[in-house]
Amino acid sequence: MVRRNGGDVEVATSALVRLNQELANAKPDSPTALALRQIGLDAAALRQQSPVEALQTIARALDEYKDNQNRAYIVQALFGRTQELFEDALAGLVVGDKVGQG
Repeated sequence: MVRRNGGDVEVATSALVRLNQELANAKPDSPTALALRQIGLDAAALRQQSPVEALQTIARALDEYKDNQNRAYIVQALFGRTQELFEDALAGLVVGDKVGQG
């Protein structure tokens, strides 16, 4: 789905691995937990989802988040990537998710 929507599979795979690590190690006041709360999500709830579902949930929340400067910080905290490098992969997840719902 990522490649069909212009995303980079390697970037998405790397992000998924990093996200799994961040979620597994997230404490209530960790940078990961704080970043997730800023977009209305909870690390403990995301740990209950499959890794792909968690990534899609975060991609949707980021898609709806309007503070671009803070959004860049959140992407960096969660995925270890700058927003510019990860933007296409996120967009692919959101587009793919919306197509699947239709």
